[in-house]
Amino acid sequence: MEYQQTFLYLTIIELSKFFALSSLSTSLTQTTMNLPESYSNDLKTFFNQKEFVALTIDQIKKDLQGLYYDDYYVDLDHSANLLQDSIHALSPILTILSKRQPEQLSQFIYKVDLAEKKFFDSISSDQTLTHLAHLILEREAQKVYLRKRFS
Repeated sequence: MEYQQTFLYLTIIELSKFFALSSLSTSLTQTTMNLPESYSNDLKTFFNQKEFVALTIDQIKKDLQGLYYDDYYVDLDHSANLLQDSIHALSPILTILSKRQPEQLSQFIYKVDLAEKKFFDSISSDQTLTHLAHLILEREAQKVYLRKRFS
C-alpha cells in the first residue's frame, strides 16, 4: 500500500509539472485527481504540438480497436484548432457507440480508464457527448505523457 501511495504521489507531481499547474489539491490517499480548471487551458497548449496530438490520436485508436471500425482521423497539417477538431472527430463515434452498441461504449470508457463518476456525470448532462469526448482526450493525453515520461 505504501508503494502505491508513493507512486500515486510521484505521478501527481509529474502531472502537475507537465501541466504547469500552480496548485493541485490532493492527498496521498486519494485515488483520483481533482484537476483545477486551468487544466483545460494547459491541454490546449499541448494540443498545439503535432507530435503530442499524433500520439494522443494513436492512443485513442488503440483503445477503439475492436469496438469501432471507421477510422478516427484528425488532419494534423490543416487543422486550425487541433483540440476542437479532435473533439469533433471523436463525438460522432461516441454517439454511434452509445446508440447502437452501449456495451461497447462502456468497454471503450474502461479501456480509456476514465473515472466512472466523470463518465456518468458527462452522459447525464450532455446529449451530444462533446463533454465526454473532451474528458476522453484529457485522459488519453495523460496516458501519452506518462508513457513518454516514465519509459
